[in-house]
Amino acid sequence: MSAPSAERNKAIVRAYFEDVYNGGQDALIPTLFAPDFHEPARHTPLHGPQLAQHVVDYERSVLPDIHFNIEDLLAEGDDVVVKLRITGTHRGEYRGVAPSGNHVDIEAAQQMRLRDGQIMAIVWHVFDRWLLLHQMGAL
Repeated sequence: MSAPSAERNKAIVRAYFEDVYNGGQDALIPTLFAPDFHEPARHTPLHGPQLAQHVVDYERSVLPDIHFNIEDLLAEGDDVVVKLRITGTHRGEYRGVAPSGNHVDIEAAQQMRLRDGQIMAIVWHVFDRWLLLHQMGAL
């Protein structure tokens, strides 16, 4: 991958977290996500920008003030790996856990695959679910 392609892909991923999530610019989702975007870990018939919007809406329902701080971005080929710090206030139900009003602060990482200037897949993502549940007051 050429340096300009790597930088372009990182800018697209950065826009997803900083402009869409942090900036509330949901209108960017159709330009950032490919029509066949998918996330194998999510079991839903949704795909494309509709799936991306569904994920954003759900996460905002759990943490309305959700904020993503990008700590690192690495690009190789068509893939971008991002290391994140996610913060917010637990104000919506999460997997059966009632809203607690507690502040959460977790680290996460995910690999995103891009094609033709759009995100086509979330290949994997990891975060400490036990820490999240503990901070929400469920454990």
